[in-house]
Parts: sequence; C-alpha cells; structure tokens
Amino acid sequence: METSEMSADPTCVSHCTAVIRLSEAEYAFVAELPDMEMWWADLPDITCCDQDEPKSSPSECAKALDVRTVSCCLQQGHQGEHAALVGRTPCDGDQDAYVFWSEDAPEAREIRQPQGCEKTENSDASHYLEVRCLLFKNHPGPCRF
Repeated sequence: METSEMSADPTCVSHCTAVIRLSEAEYAFVAELPDMEMWWADLPDITCCDQDEPKSSPSECAKALDVRTVSCCLQQGHQGEHAALVGRTPCDGDQDAYVFWSEDAPEAREIRQPQGCEKTENSDASHYLEVRCLLFKNHPGPCRF
C-alpha cells in the first residue's frame, strides 16, 4: 500500500488502489443477506467486449464483467484495514455490506455490515433530507457524499 499523506481538502480525494476478489461463497453470502442489492443490479444491458450478443439482464452482464473483484472505497494512504462495498440496502447505509481485509493477510477477510456514517454534507443530521456520507461509521479519512 502506498503511504501518501491524506489531503486536507476533502473535495480532492484520491482513492485507495487496493483490490480483492470475492470467492463464490462470499459473493453468494452477500447476495443472500436480507434486502441486499448487489452493486451491479442497476447496470443497463450492454454488449460485453468478449461477446457479440447483448446480455438480457443486469445479472448476466455482471457475470460477463468481473463483479467479484472490488476496490477499497477509502482514501489513498488510509490507516488500518481496507474496505470495499459489496452490497447496499435501502436503509440509508445502515446495513450495507463491506468486505474488510488487511494488506498483510488478504486471505483473512471478513464480510461485515457496519452502521452507516452519520455525518452529512452540512453536518446537520437532524434533517432527514440531508445528504449522508456513503461510507460506514468511524471510517478513516474524509466522508464521501
């Protein structure tokens, strides 16, 4: 992992480049969580570059793309373990699924559903229409909106 310093300007955030590939079992586990929407569920039908036929559903597109390979969603140079979003729920991020792993032991990874970050763009969580951070509670680095 690169050890660049974190930017003081949260609008100028470069993301961590760490990636990990979910196993078939991990992918199936996340897909079966209650109310879980896989990140590729809203993909439009596309023609995949290795085939001439358009896929008939987003899930077929996802199979053609390598949807099991996910990227760390934290800021470049963050401390601690990596985290990649692998599934979303319609509960304001409070039950989103992430895979967490360490650079030292990527095989020792864990799928967790941490609480969503409570910070908002204007720091006023009392208003339900405020745009909330897309990450999990107590994440390292700046919030993402």
